[in-house]
Amino acid sequence: MANEQNPCVMRKEIIRQIQSMRSSKVIAYVTGDRQPITSVIAEDAVRPLYEHLLSIGKNEKIDLFLYSRGGDVSVPWRIVSMFREFCDKFSILVPYKAYSAATLISLGADKIIMGKKAELSPIDPN
Repeated sequence: MANEQNPCVMRKEIIRQIQSMRSSKVIAYVTGDRQPITSVIAEDAVRPLYEHLLSIGKNEKIDLFLYSRGGDVSVPWRIVSMFREFCDKFSILVPYKAYSAATLISLGADKIIMGKKAELSPIDPN
């Protein structure tokens, strides 16, 4: 099907459009929730996020596009404090779900921008 665009190219273009509309740099952090393979916010995400921040450098505004059903509640503080080292204004973009640990990350931002069907949730630290 020659008319179908590469999904990776499409995602990059959407990120560029968001950056242009918001005059910011955007980093996406999406964890999977489809069975049988799921992923959660965990310690192993800190280093890759740091590498992304290093690659874009210090900016006035950074947006974190966040979709997750949660994870390790000890990780959000590290992620938020790390993002704050690289920007003056830190915002979270929640298109749909930001549960548990993702809610904690969101609460650490200066601003939370939520889509029409976006949800934050209680924390389940067990």
